[in-house]
Amino acid sequence: MRKLFLLFFLPITLLGQTLDYELVFNSTSLSYVDIPNVSGLVANKTTFSISGLVYPQTDNSHSGLFGFRNNTDADFYLLQLTNTNNVEARFRNSAGLNFDIVAMNLLDFGQWQHLAFTYDGSYIRLYKDGNLVDSTAANGTIMQATQSFKLGALDWQGTLFHMMGNLDEIRLWDVALSANEINNWMCVGLASTHPNYTNLMGYWNLNEGIGSYTDDQTANGNNGTLFGGTTWQASSSCLSGAVLCGDVNEDGAVDQTDVTEINNFILASPPLVFNSWAADVNCDGTINILDITMLNSFISSTGSLNCCSTTTPQTYVPDNNFEAYLEINGMGN
Repeated sequence: MRKLFLLFFLPITLLGQTLDYELVFNSTSLSYVDIPNVSGLVANKTTFSISGLVYPQTDNSHSGLFGFRNNTDADFYLLQLTNTNNVEARFRNSAGLNFDIVAMNLLDFGQWQHLAFTYDGSYIRLYKDGNLVDSTAANGTIMQATQSFKLGALDWQGTLFHMMGNLDEIRLWDVALSANEINNWMCVGLASTHPNYTNLMGYWNLNEGIGSYTDDQTANGNNGTLFGGTTWQASSSCLSGAVLCGDVNEDGAVDQTDVTEINNFILASPPLVFNSWAADVNCDGTINILDITMLNSFISSTGSLNCCSTTTPQTYVPDNNFEAYLEINGMGN
């Protein structure tokens, strides 16, 4: 019989529930995030998209939300127009031709909304909360490879138009996202199960919560620097508390892969992503066969989950009931 002494006697301390953050921008303090040389990721490509969650406020000047802008040959951005809730979505190609959508009364001040701007080689399209707002014919590419991607500000002839409001979950793609793809993923943290995951060129989930940098979650590693008193706060967007009870591997779904991850954890081979708060589905401070049973019942729609309400780190000790479980299921030796 396999002896799991380490499992019985060695407490394993893991992080508790994931806390989501957002960035707060103030046009008075001239705050923004600069991410250098990102335009090279979509240079000479005929399809790309940007998307993010926006919490806008009224402002007495233009407010750059996010995107590229040099006003010459590399524009792809979303801009809130002066003293209005109107949005300008612009694509300017390498020949200097610009194609615009101006959406009147689009923004809802003081609340979260999701905006996405796409280009498929023939049309630009603007979406709000997964719904198409407008589209117009467009053509060409961006050849400029050194233009910065900015959050909370946009360039105009050497001047920055700063945003008043908050941002969360900013994404850059080299594909034109569909309405379904936008709608299905706008309030879910990205994972490899996204149908266009390999087309993800930049992903700033803004979850650091501290410091003067925000990390690109893709392998491209285009990290951003915070300027002008840009501040962090716990997110109030639809991504806040994004880790679901039972979503052990944080892929946005509670399914049999999470059962497998709990098995692996108890066998002392936890995966790279293991959320201990989400695994303790009965909130008894122990990850064991009871959690597996409860999770299976939930997946089969015959039971419910009850993760702890606390968000502080906890210590979990797998118990020796699991040795009997291994024997019953033919996995002991």
